[in-house]
Amino acid sequence: MKKRLNELESRLTFQDDTIQELNKVLIHQQNQIDNLVSQVEQLKHYIQSMEPPTMEKPSEPPPHY
Repeated sequence: MKKRLNELESRLTFQDDTIQELNKVLIHQQNQIDNLVSQVEQLKHYIQSMEPPTMEKPSEPPPHY
């Protein structure tokens, strides 16, 4: 019985450590996602602020015609 209890305690400790480590990874990944979303928003605003290129038709056809 004592051996079984020790085994369960050991497993619980291992699971607690694993959960803590996974939580750290999750927090790190969420921070990365938040930063990427912010960068995408900045790029979106930058692109929207750019003037669209003017599409002028050439007055003469290119020389190869």
